[in-house]
Amino acid sequence: MRIGFQFDGRSRLEAGIDGIAEVMDGDQPTVKMIAVQVKASESSAYAGETEAGFTYRVRASDFDYWRGSNLPVILVLYRLSDDTFFWKSLENLVGEAERTLQFNKPRDVLDAGAKDRLAALTVAKQGHGYYVPPLGSRASSPH
Repeated sequence: MRIGFQFDGRSRLEAGIDGIAEVMDGDQPTVKMIAVQVKASESSAYAGETEAGFTYRVRASDFDYWRGSNLPVILVLYRLSDDTFFWKSLENLVGEAERTLQFNKPRDVLDAGAKDRLAALTVAKQGHGYYVPPLGSRASSPH
């Protein structure tokens, strides 16, 4: 899946963050990165799944681990049977109740339409910050 990021997988171990996604501006890396945790399933429905959404409960140990990251972290859920990807930012989760993530299927699908929201996660939250232009809205060059 190509959506404007370069993904580097970390290892085959079943521990730790699965990889790092770097925001790309065309074919140029930007040094703006997101830690990616992938959870895959064969074919089962997610808890409370409907056409509109579902919930996913995160283990306490995973939750605590991700909160310690110095990069923004996203959780990507992949279902092999229908080749669907959904994502959720784990950045602002603080309490026990927030371990149950609410997914909205149209909004949280991981596809090309998600790249600007993902890139926005890399904007500095303290200090002056910086602007990340929309990555999918570039006008064609007349060359």
